[in-house]
Amino acid sequence: MCSTNVKLLNLSHNWLVSIAPNSFIKFPYLRKLSLNNNLLYSIDSKLFDGLVSLKSLSLHKNQITHIADDVFSELSELRFLRLFNNKLFNLSENLFKALVKLKRLNLRNNNIALIPPYLFKDLKKLTYLDLRVNQIHSLNSRMFAGLKSLQNLRLHDNLLELISTGTFIKLTALTHLDLSGNLITKIESQAFSDSFNFSVLKLTLYWNFLCCSRAHYQNNLTYFGNVCTHDNKIVFYENIPLEDCA
Repeated sequence: MCSTNVKLLNLSHNWLVSIAPNSFIKFPYLRKLSLNNNLLYSIDSKLFDGLVSLKSLSLHKNQITHIADDVFSELSELRFLRLFNNKLFNLSENLFKALVKLKRLNLRNNNIALIPPYLFKDLKKLTYLDLRVNQIHSLNSRMFAGLKSLQNLRLHDNLLELISTGTFIKLTALTHLDLSGNLITKIESQAFSDSFNFSVLKLTLYWNFLCCSRAHYQNNLTYFGNVCTHDNKIVFYENIPLEDCA
């Protein structure tokens, strides 16, 4: 039987440990699938095959450690993907390749330490990316390649120590950047594109360990539209450039 009329399927808050491949093959018009709050530990190939109309997928609050790199291959209509509160630590570089219409991706509260280069390169429509509460210790521009529509990037409560030159150079549409709750001591000059409109960006830097000269602070942070640095460890060294601060 083909369940062509079903558009919403809610299987959340159960005791699901695994789901067989092709379990949703008879739901071609399904638009929203909720699998959150279960005990799933692996998302395997072909699990979502047939869900060609799916717009929203909720997988949060499971025990997921592994996601097959081709499991989202038929979800080209997906707009919202929720993977927060799992145990993910390794993401395949092609994991999100098919999600060309995705707008919001939430990976908060996992065990992710490393973002593969070009992981998000096909997510041209993405406006919101949540990577809070992970183990990410470094960033570079290749991680954010392709995110030309990204407006809101949340990175607080990771292990970042340095924001290096060019890190956010690809993110020309950014309006909200949250870097609070890290271990940041340095933000190097030219971390953003020269053409970036800093007046529209809200930059949050609470609870870090920034060290900079007063001149560097005034010249490199105060030109943001809204920069929040309270509850920080900022120390003003009158004649020491940021790059020389330990």
